Amino acid sequence: MHRQAVDTSRTQRFFGLVLDFGAIAWLCIYPLFATVSVFVLFLLVGQGRELLNILAEEKYDTWLAPQRSIAYVAFAALAIAVWHTSRVLLHVRYHGIGAYGRTNADTPTMAILRKHFPRWLPCVVLLVPSASWFSSGQYWPGFYALLLLFIGIYLLYFRKVAILGHTVTPRGVQTAHLDEVPKQTKFIVGCWLFFAFILVQSIIHEPVLVPRVLGATSVVLMALTGWTIFGGFVLTLWPKAYGWPSMAVAAPMLLAIGSMFTNDNHAPRSYDGAIRISDQRMDAATTFNRWLNARQLTAEQPYPVFIVATEGGGLRAAYWTAAVLGRLQDRWRGDDRFSDHVFAISGVSGGSLGAAAFVSLVARGGPNNAVQAHCRASYEKAADCVLGDDFLAPTLSFLMFPDAIQRFWPVPYASNDRARALELAWESSWRDVMGNDAFANPFPDLWSGAESPRTDVPSLLLNGTVVEDGRRFIVSNINIGDKEFPDAYDAFDPVAYLYDVKGRLLPGKQPKHGVAPAIALSTAAHHSARFTFVSPAARIERTDGGVWGRIVDGGYHENSGAQTTNDLLTSIAPQASARGRAIHLYAILISNAPDQPQLCDDRRKTVASDWFPEVFSPLDALLNARDARGSLARRIFARTLQGESCRDKKSIEAKTQSVFEFHIRSSDAKPTLGWFLSEAADVQMANSLHQGGNATTADAIVSLGIHTPSAPHGGPLATEFAAKKKGLTRQPQPSSVTSPDANTAASHDR
Repeated sequence: MHRQAVDTSRTQRFFGLVLDFGAIAWLCIYPLFATVSVFVLFLLVGQGRELLNILAEEKYDTWLAPQRSIAYVAFAALAIAVWHTSRVLLHVRYHGIGAYGRTNADTPTMAILRKHFPRWLPCVVLLVPSASWFSSGQYWPGFYALLLLFIGIYLLYFRKVAILGHTVTPRGVQTAHLDEVPKQTKFIVGCWLFFAFILVQSIIHEPVLVPRVLGATSVVLMALTGWTIFGGFVLTLWPKAYGWPSMAVAAPMLLAIGSMFTNDNHAPRSYDGAIRISDQRMDAATTFNRWLNARQLTAEQPYPVFIVATEGGGLRAAYWTAAVLGRLQDRWRGDDRFSDHVFAISGVSGGSLGAAAFVSLVARGGPNNAVQAHCRASYEKAADCVLGDDFLAPTLSFLMFPDAIQRFWPVPYASNDRARALELAWESSWRDVMGNDAFANPFPDLWSGAESPRTDVPSLLLNGTVVEDGRRFIVSNINIGDKEFPDAYDAFDPVAYLYDVKGRLLPGKQPKHGVAPAIALSTAAHHSARFTFVSPAARIERTDGGVWGRIVDGGYHENSGAQTTNDLLTSIAPQASARGRAIHLYAILISNAPDQPQLCDDRRKTVASDWFPEVFSPLDALLNARDARGSLARRIFARTLQGESCRDKKSIEAKTQSVFEFHIRSSDAKPTLGWFLSEAADVQMANSLHQGGNATTADAIVSLGIHTPSAPHGGPLATEFAAKKKGLTRQPQPSSVTSPDANTAASHDR
């Protein structure tokens, strides 16, 4: 009996301790949330670790050093905020509804928690940067962060003088109104509200410059600091000081629920200036014929034609896509350019951004016209300069400040849209490097020549996904007809093949806000790259003010871009075959996920997981089915073009192959998925491209500029429709990296 009583007493003490800690955590929910967020974001999330590693790079030892200093200050400010906020909250004796709460109890356990809990939180905050830097081998930044931690521990545990909030309301005195709240607290809240107002206005008016000066790491820390102070004092202490319940959770939820039906501020930006479209867009077959006719080929003259599919993956995909295509452009061995042989590029998400950057380099001058001298060496280097900027800080700044405020404000403001910040960042980086506004100009401008459409610029097919039915939403200079691209929406005319619930074809062309051609190239690329939460779904409006639908990342439908290229191939294959032996169709598949299986790798089933199968099986199936659709689309595309089975790997890897693959090997690089890459990740991807299998693949492609197989290897579709042969004389193409219409096109910059 005695032992049973002892066990019962221990159990009671244990659950009492759990309840005491839970009461402390609930009262200090905002300081605790900020601390846990810092720990998770910068230690457990790859992009967060990447942000800290970026701050430790050598370039931050030069003129960018203040950004690292700002990060140190931001960590210190958050540590002070979580300490001071939790200390004040725990040293006030509440009355009214909270009078009999566990936090008001004077038990020994609660006294220990009240004393030490406010000290534990800032120590965790200050430990995070040093732990992250030391684990990644960045010892000097880690040493400075560790020194900051020791200073914080000394001030928290061994100080002899009062610092912020040391003198607080005595435990024996009830806080009946705000006059009892320490003056230091009121001063801190007032200063932060003023600083937050200035910061939000600065971000709105300088959506790229201010966030990049602060840096993505500091932006996150500043946001957490603001939430800690506002949530701890305004939403928690203020109502409890008057005997009311805490509004820490209720107030944000009520405001968000009350405004969620009216505050959607994510309508895409429209281009308000004049839009030049030389002529009406044509279907794929007609566009391909016009493209071939401009080259004036003879019937027997071999001419390689490339169709590119590049998959999504954030800035990693964009950088890898532009680097691959830029390197092929630089090393092409023919008397013309590699881009002259690229008919079309189908992109998804970050792959669309990389494709847009490469095509813009082709259309708007090439690297010789770059403003920055170190970016003029090659197309690959120019692409690196354009995509090497910080695109995450502007997006996070809007996500955590203006757009976060918008979630609680019923009237939508387009200036607060975080999608706008990302697009402006792309435009700014292009403008700084290239000196023109190709990304800010209307999407059709890339193909607008002086008198007729340009045929020296590859076509783009940028794939998004419609939320309401999951179909593709394609932005392209090619007409996206239902016959050539079944079950897909054309961004220029999204209602052309749309039926109502009764099966009736809806009225014809109705220009809508947020669709082509009245959108910039940056917005067109973003329609394909709106990955959840970082970028919001684009609200496409009808002319009557209603909502037509919403567009999200193309990877939701299929992440490889190969489904669209397969549709394109099926449409143009008869025209290619009609030209006889001259036209050789080739596919280039660009994937960026490290160690993703290649086209003909052996398919091995993933090992089944036993973790909560009842909960995770449906979710895992949805996510894995998305990847499987991409793999299936790539294999169908390759089989259609190659005409050979993956079972015969020697055949598909022979010199007569028609399908080329580029992929990142994890042994060379493991770049994270996000909108900001470290220099180390850039170098690793460059090394992966210049060495091993990728280098061999690039050599095989560029050699086609001077050597073409004597027999066509375009697969079954290239021979099935062979009927007519036309004898045309080929006109030599310019050898300069600068496009022939670059000066003309530059005159249309706005």
